[in-house]
Amino acid sequence: MRPLSGTLARALPGRAWAGVEALARVQRAWPGIVGGLLAMHATPIEVRGEVLVVAADHALFAAQLREQSRLVLRALRRAGARGLARIRVVIAPERVRARAAEIERAAPVLPPPTLAECRAAARVVAAVADRGLRRAMFRALLAQMRAKRLQESGNGARS
Repeated sequence: MRPLSGTLARALPGRAWAGVEALARVQRAWPGIVGGLLAMHATPIEVRGEVLVVAADHALFAAQLREQSRLVLRALRRAGARGLARIRVVIAPERVRARAAEIERAAPVLPPPTLAECRAAARVVAAVADRGLRRAMFRALLAQMRAKRLQESGNGARS
């Protein structure tokens, strides 16, 4: 049995395969590099030679990405996306929405929290005085417990 990557590499011309591979590396590292907010409003859609094409859903996010392009390119190179020299930003809200929907469909759905998990999380955060911080910590703890329960049940969630 042959790996899929080898089959695709033989089926596509050399440059096309390199672009697909580079785009996959960029998309995997993108949220960690640009941050959650910018990743929700700008998404990499194509690699053309040395140029990364990014779709943004608003001019403000496009401008922010253009301003930070050198830092983003440097971080992408460290993440394994070699050969990128420039970022071209286009305003295409429909492409960003389509990519966000695709990512959401792939994300595992966490089960609702149990009463025992809520009580355990409440005990841990009870001593935190700041209400906003306490609420955020409570939600984060519940999410961790739910993800752990999903992983233990064998549904494929990663911690």
